[in-house]
Amino acid sequence: MIKKIAILCSIFLNLCIVRWEPVAIRMTWEAVGSQTFTFYTENSNVFAFFVCLLVAVCQVICLFTGRQLPRWVKTLKYIATCCLTMTFLTVVFVLGPYCADQGGVVFLLTESSMLYHHLLNPLCAFVSFVLLEREPKLPARCVPLALVPTMLYGSVALWANYQRLITGPYPFLLVYQQTTRQTVLWCAAILAMNLLYAWLVWRLGGNRRKKRNVGLLFRSLDAKKALCRFWQRAFSRVLLTAGGSRPLRRPRGWLRPRRLPVLRRCGRCPAAACTDGSGRCRRRWCR
Repeated sequence: MIKKIAILCSIFLNLCIVRWEPVAIRMTWEAVGSQTFTFYTENSNVFAFFVCLLVAVCQVICLFTGRQLPRWVKTLKYIATCCLTMTFLTVVFVLGPYCADQGGVVFLLTESSMLYHHLLNPLCAFVSFVLLEREPKLPARCVPLALVPTMLYGSVALWANYQRLITGPYPFLLVYQQTTRQTVLWCAAILAMNLLYAWLVWRLGGNRRKKRNVGLLFRSLDAKKALCRFWQRAFSRVLLTAGGSRPLRRPRGWLRPRRLPVLRRCGRCPAAACTDGSGRCRRRWCR
């Protein structure tokens, strides 16, 4: 019952993003026109619109079949959530203080389409992913995937600013108004923050590295070594043949011990039983 309630709440929050995004993108288009898709905020929210629509459809199917979300669908939702979290935290910690004379954080979180793009959509995506979509678990290798949209946007935006096709739209993209060192530092800082946010979202979503049972591992290794020693003693006489003939092939696979004794010819045979008067032993013995 609790699982079905969580699925229903997840469907509701994802559909909220699906409902709000067309309203917000229309407001942005009326304000800036064709420059709408030069902003990371609008691109990430449009991406989240399609992902949340897909998640809502899959959750409806899971509600009737009892299955979990496909892992690739949850991976897309994770990437979209990281992008929206990056948008929200960048507004709060970077753009808000930078634009303090224009209203600061309150203006950027509540005015026009920014209410949806900077506040409501990120909160709905974060809450739905962290609290309601905890299955299936995502491996740690999914964390670097959250940086891919930011790296793609940053590379295209920097190239367009360098070619003077666009200006900005963010202050850290103005390559002709700052030194190359400042641009590199901005890029490194943003990617580092994005990686930190991605790891936090991944961790808060109930994902973690699989812990190996170290004690059981060592016990299994000790048992394997003991078994190798047993077979070594059992086949030591078989491996070493008489009459100077070549020894039999060593057993392969788990029967083969880790270290076989070094074969050597002994010195003079003390009993002179196998030397035929030559004084040299023709047998091969181990140490």
